[in-house]
Amino acid sequence: IWEQHEVDQIRPDEWIPYARVLAILKDVRDQKTGMQSMFDLVDVGIKIANAVIEMGYETLPDFKTLFEDIEAQHRTNNRGANIGYTSTEFSDRKVVFEDHTVWPHDLMYGLYYGYTQHYRSAYPNLTFERVDVQIDPDTGDEYGIYELTW
Repeated sequence: IWEQHEVDQIRPDEWIPYARVLAILKDVRDQKTGMQSMFDLVDVGIKIANAVIEMGYETLPDFKTLFEDIEAQHRTNNRGANIGYTSTEFSDRKVVFEDHTVWPHDLMYGLYYGYTQHYRSAYPNLTFERVDVQIDPDTGDEYGIYELTW
């Protein structure tokens, strides 16, 4: 997959174009059938979450800030009316949101799952799940619906 996208090495100090990263992730998603590709992307998402947490999102209250930062970054790189996240519920103990990003949903599930695993020791009632994946009737794109409670 890397060679198909003209990436011979991953160098942390070098930029890979956004569209190329997205194409690589979609190829990872599509390369295998069944559950294996899902677990590959979930695992990548968990590893990304672990790296992001080290950048200063240490507590669950930071999750709201993290959520807003991911949204801002996504909107910087994408244009359109129905992109990013839509919060359908944001209360003291629950967040329900729709993920309309261009990223594969298994990757995003791994990302959010990785965040919640980090916070689980401080919040034993913490749960995170992908409630559903729906199709947007206007665009035909998939979007994930997630719920975090604590």
